[in-house]
Amino acid sequence: MGALLRAARGDAGLTQTAVVEATSLSQAALSRIERGDGLPALDDDRDQVAELVTVYRLGDTDPELATWLRDVVEELHDRREEKRVVVVRGSNIMAMQRRFTREEQASTRIRAWSQGLILGQLQSPAYTAAVLGLPEDSPEVRQRRERYAGAPRNRLRQYDVLLAETVARWPLVDDTAMLDQLDDLITTSQLPNVDLRWLPLGVRLERLPLLPAFHVYDDRMVIWSQIDGSATLTAPEDVARYVAEFERLQAVALAGDEARSAIAEIASEFR
Repeated sequence: MGALLRAARGDAGLTQTAVVEATSLSQAALSRIERGDGLPALDDDRDQVAELVTVYRLGDTDPELATWLRDVVEELHDRREEKRVVVVRGSNIMAMQRRFTREEQASTRIRAWSQGLILGQLQSPAYTAAVLGLPEDSPEVRQRRERYAGAPRNRLRQYDVLLAETVARWPLVDDTAMLDQLDDLITTSQLPNVDLRWLPLGVRLERLPLLPAFHVYDDRMVIWSQIDGSATLTAPEDVARYVAEFERLQAVALAGDEARSAIAEIASEFR
């Protein structure tokens, strides 16, 4: 596309400067398009395809090229949107958690994996306070607890939770609070819409997990985060890859009573 547009500009006897003056394109944007590194804008505010077709007089000299150009740009914009990875920068844990909550409310099935932290929906108040680094009675902790209150007990939503044993081996709270947290985890695992799997230390994996933690919302979106920000993937092939990764780890994890027994054994160490 870039080479064809460069040739069309030459056939029209125009310099890049002349094209920039006649359209909404900048010099840098036009250069990127002609190199094949960018696309003309195609949205409600700007139709740079139409602008280029007009300036290059393609409607009169080469209508087939004009039609082809629009079709290709539309397709490339669609592909770029499908493959887009949206990265949200920022160290505001509360903002990230609000985002997780919004996506959760729009989903009927959530797959969640973590090897470092007990997931937000499953956290006790003391554990939440430790994650946020705030007092347990702080407004931020209370707000987060209110958002998650009763979340796993929503029978209309399936929770497939996969936790590595390391979430218990790296305690963030004192022994009493950690015992309460693990007991809560066992209780939650008995809900009919919760499938809790426990990946014990020493289990043989063919390869390391893709990421320390991620959430899959239905089959439409993956979100993973760290302290510096979060990323969203929506391309079907990306979502399918993370679903496959979740199922790979899930297949070698403990389930049901075996998982609860393993958690209870670790909990006994905090008594």
